[in-house]
Amino acid sequence: MDHGSKSIQLVGRIAIDLEHRNEFLDRTTELCNLTNSIERPLLFQCCEDISAPGHFLFYEIWSTQEVLEAHFLTEHFLAWNRWVTGKTVSEPEIRIGPMEVTTLLAS
Repeated sequence: MDHGSKSIQLVGRIAIDLEHRNEFLDRTTELCNLTNSIERPLLFQCCEDISAPGHFLFYEIWSTQEVLEAHFLTEHFLAWNRWVTGKTVSEPEIRIGPMEVTTLLAS
């Protein structure tokens, strides 16, 4: 199925060795700032699990699959990825797929 014309979401989980947590925060903040200002994805967030320090969730929405793939080739992503390699406590889990239609839950 061609997802080229549909919005794409990425959900990624990564667990960082706590020895590297603070530097991960600094480097990931820089990655988020550069990605949001240069590439302007529809959404690009990284959040830490409050009950599991060092466990992070990336949630991203990109306008197309091609735009997401181009992000993976940017120097700021490649530099971040080179740094993070070897600093995780498990293999990162990354899921990518078309953005499904959602509705706002009324209060």
